[in-house]
Amino acid sequence: MINWIRKNKLNIALALVALAVGYWLGQGQSPAPTPRPLNERAQSLSAKVPGFGAEEDLAAEIAAEPEAVEEGGSPSERLVIKTGTLSLLVQDVRQSVSKMQELAVGLAGFVVDSQTTIVDEKKGTLQAAVTIRVPEGKFDEALQTLKKEAIKVESEKTSGQDVTEEYTDLQSRLKNLEATEAQLLKIMERAGEIKDVLSVQQELTRVRGQIETTKGRIKFLEGSANMSRITVHFSTEEEGLPIVEEGWKPLVTARAALRALVSFGQSAADKLIFAFIFLSPVVVIILVALVVKKFGEKKSV
Repeated sequence: MINWIRKNKLNIALALVALAVGYWLGQGQSPAPTPRPLNERAQSLSAKVPGFGAEEDLAAEIAAEPEAVEEGGSPSERLVIKTGTLSLLVQDVRQSVSKMQELAVGLAGFVVDSQTTIVDEKKGTLQAAVTIRVPEGKFDEALQTLKKEAIKVESEKTSGQDVTEEYTDLQSRLKNLEATEAQLLKIMERAGEIKDVLSVQQELTRVRGQIETTKGRIKFLEGSANMSRITVHFSTEEEGLPIVEEGWKPLVTARAALRALVSFGQSAADKLIFAFIFLSPVVVIILVALVVKKFGEKKSV
């Protein structure tokens, strides 16, 4: 072993020097940062544009994407769309409609729809349906004011739709789309050939369309949550007022009718089976009596 080391001492020395240099270089350099993943479409387009840098070059030129909005939130931060529906018996339909319209304006709201129908012209019977929007904070106040003006509250329904999760998802989607738009704009600046420009422009148009759609949905949810919706049916007769329920559900009605039909059929079948078993001895006795009687008549003849 010692003789082998003496013969190869030069090679061993060179190997040790190489290991030392490699270790020193490794300690002096920090590991390369992991590039942020880009939108797949933008990444594909960047690879097609001549002269465009590597993926990490694009990531370095574009500002960091905003962090996603945290889900949930405290109860005060939740987005809830409130709706209310009333059926009110009133003394004067036109006057009640006018007061409701004034109430909406007085509460910094507005009238969405108003419709008055003459049910009986001779009697002067009227019906009306009015829909207004009022600020979310004035929702309960508006309902109480409307009910006080009525002779009788025939029916009432209020509901709240929590759209916080959808709203949060839309905000995160919007930020991702805007970051992708920024990436595509950077690619557009580097594109040289017409076919490359057209490819990037087509993708940019698609992304911008999704941005506008997402912004529109966010705006709709914000508006619906900030301005609660109230619909009131007015009439001078109880028969003219609709009953506020969950809505017409024909499938539920059909299922109930089918269950009733099956139940009736089972009940009828049970009764027939019971009657058949219960009366079978009587039927047998009657048949035997008829046979004996007939046999006796023949014998006497």
